[in-house]
Amino acid sequence: QTFLAVAPEAGPTLSGWAYMGDYSSTKNAWESHYFEKIREPPKSYEGETLSVRQETGTLYVREGPPTHFGSMMPVVDVLQPGSKVKIEEVRKWRSSGYMWAKVRYAKQRSD
Repeated sequence: QTFLAVAPEAGPTLSGWAYMGDYSSTKNAWESHYFEKIREPPKSYEGETLSVRQETGTLYVREGPPTHFGSMMPVVDVLQPGSKVKIEEVRKWRSSGYMWAKVRYAKQRSD
């Protein structure tokens, strides 16, 4: 039994924080990214619906972005490749290029 997250319009929603990737502001480019078709600066994705990349594999949804000291928050869910999420907020972790997104999504069963 596999679960696939779908766009939030599909029903009751869940939310949490997912790692978007590493954005270099000096190069104006993503060094790595975990969602499909990411090319623009991070904040431009707020309000957009994105899909988890196939190359990413599963993507953890956490209670929040890392703490100030870099400790990871607990995992609350796992998104499968192709899962759709709505990006509600984007945050940079400290002075790094590590970008975290508050995501909202619906869970749908898929066999």
